[in-house]
Amino acid sequence: GSCGGSDVTTTSENDGEVNNENDAPSTKSAVDNFTGSWLAWMHQIEDEDKAVWMGPQISQNACRAVGMSTSCQERNNRAANSTTAPLSKIELEKIIMNEWDFSTAKIQDNFSNGSAFHYRSKLLPLMLEFRSADDSPSSQSDAYEAISLARDEWDGIVLDAIFTEPDDQTIWFYHRFVVTWARRNIVSVGNGDGSDAEVTEEFEGLLYDMVDSIQELIDVEKEDSFEGNSQDRHESKGAKCKWAYLGMHLVLSTLLELKSNDVNDEDKTELCERAKECLHELIIIDPDRRERYQILESELI
Repeated sequence: GSCGGSDVTTTSENDGEVNNENDAPSTKSAVDNFTGSWLAWMHQIEDEDKAVWMGPQISQNACRAVGMSTSCQERNNRAANSTTAPLSKIELEKIIMNEWDFSTAKIQDNFSNGSAFHYRSKLLPLMLEFRSADDSPSSQSDAYEAISLARDEWDGIVLDAIFTEPDDQTIWFYHRFVVTWARRNIVSVGNGDGSDAEVTEEFEGLLYDMVDSIQELIDVEKEDSFEGNSQDRHESKGAKCKWAYLGMHLVLSTLLELKSNDVNDEDKTELCERAKECLHELIIIDPDRRERYQILESELI
């Protein structure tokens, strides 16, 4: 996708009004009246041909309202007040790297910062574009880079966060995004030369590392919270394993999907049983969603 372009909107010098004839009136109205609304801005972003996250049309006041960092504000001002050519790839890469570091700092300051994690989820695909091979891009190289980025996120951010705040859903939502995003980036690999198997093996290695770490977290939390008493295994009683079990189920079910065509894989039975155990525990911890967990169990391969 494009990271920018000359066909962008302009910003009024007087009131910062966003003008774009292609925007839906409802989106324009929401952005104009609620500059601090993340949801409104996300609708606006999708209309801007995948411009760098917030896009050059946002006024400086709006940038401050949604907490953007200085580098992106400067880029917005330049694009809004200049008739020069769009930013070069090098300039765009510098901006994205600055924003990537900015989101890292904000997340490290507060693992519950949902806005920073959401921002990072928008930057991650752009990071993949710049880390992929420039001269001879291929689905295989892109897949390896996606897995590498996913591992960096797991080792550098997610792992610390889940052990620090295991009952905070924010990090688990981002974990789900990283796993499913990486999975999508390896689906198209396959040239009949075994490259798809190599990429899948690399991704499976990351998933198995996740399984081991999340199981360690579950064991610790069960020992601290449950103390072997099944009557206390309810989130209203202070149980903190709900999101860990959901994360474990996600990883196990993803592994099962990857192995769905391998009829001789001996790990499939064990993976399936472990995924079912997660769902059985979730029924105890979170009985209000019993039917959902039962449906998920019926879908296991």
